[in-house]
Amino acid sequence: MSRRRCGLAVVVAALIACTACSGGSTDETSETARPEPLRELPELELYGAESAAAASVLDPGEARVLATAQTGEETLVFFTQDGSCGLGLVRTDRPSEVALRLTSEAGSSEHGGQGRHPGGPYRQTSSSGPDGRWSAVLCGEHAMVVEYAPVSSADDIGDLAGEVDFVTGLPGDTTVFAVADASRRDLILRSTTADG
Repeated sequence: MSRRRCGLAVVVAALIACTACSGGSTDETSETARPEPLRELPELELYGAESAAAASVLDPGEARVLATAQTGEETLVFFTQDGSCGLGLVRTDRPSEVALRLTSEAGSSEHGGQGRHPGGPYRQTSSSGPDGRWSAVLCGEHAMVVEYAPVSSADDIGDLAGEVDFVTGLPGDTTVFAVADASRRDLILRSTTADG
């Protein structure tokens, strides 16, 4: 019995010492580790053809372009508007013509668990076209995940701008884009490749 009290006293002393080392508060540490909400990510400044592409995708209002990427002859525009996430796809040779515009409202804790990507919950919208293109937009408070299966190979994705990274080579020639702060993007894409 005295060993148990001694062990308990050591544990309590260690906890008090740890609290004293952190200044008695763990809120400051957890605050810096929190992911940045999408609404606080910087808006991307667009020029030239990308600006024309974004203008043709966005509705008037409070739209914010967070990132862009080039894939072959197309520009992918990742944006938020009125609490929703969106993907716009515009051919670079015809920037006034929108090939795809897909939006999804943000998920909330009342809409269920995490789903197939960490950092949720997400709400999802997907679309497939007659040309074989398939896309899904998953929208959460802290991240937007876009799953994209292009008409041709996705090996030529480049010219990333903004808070976006991606992984390719997933089943169905799917590419997954993560739009979020750097730590959240890394977490999403590492889990995607681990699952794939």
